Amino acid sequence: MFSYNGLIQNNLVSNNLSDDAGGGISGSGIIRNNLVVRNSASRGGGMFYTRNIWNNTVCYNVGGGISWGSRFGNNIIWGNRSYQLDPQYSDIPSFSNIQNWTSGGEGNISLDPQFVDAANEDFHLRPTSPCIDAGTSIENLLTDIEGNRRGIKGTTEQRGDGSNYDIGAFEYVPSSSAISFKVWNMYE
Repeated sequence: MFSYNGLIQNNLVSNNLSDDAGGGISGSGIIRNNLVVRNSASRGGGMFYTRNIWNNTVCYNVGGGISWGSRFGNNIIWGNRSYQLDPQYSDIPSFSNIQNWTSGGEGNISLDPQFVDAANEDFHLRPTSPCIDAGTSIENLLTDIEGNRRGIKGTTEQRGDGSNYDIGAFEYVPSSSAISFKVWNMYE
């Protein structure tokens, strides 16, 4: 998706390739509740020059997770590889889980998100994930990528801003069996 200026919501963006920037998504609209995995570009393998990025899971992209991103929160940015100095992100996020992040920002963590089975493309959160209830409430974002209600209490600990929003595209739902997004890998 290149040069968009709208809403990108509840999508799987996977296995795309760009010769330059934005292997998965590049544009200035609103990006929320998306799974952005295994894309490739020279910079911004997952996303490039994007704004308003909320509750996405951006993992295992080549060329970095998010490059030149701004205004976002509740995102998991993990396992991305980059040719640049900072492989994950370029602005100060809030309430996000970013691998190797040490640059501050409100509510950010840098802990293994504990996906159910990332090797087999299941990016739901395990019951012990530090991303559960660790996010912040996002106006007009009431459900996750699968339509589950946001703000479901999933831990006894006080985390995030108290809204019980999870970090990432998937809200942890203790009483349901999760439907897995299987990502086809064109390189296999």
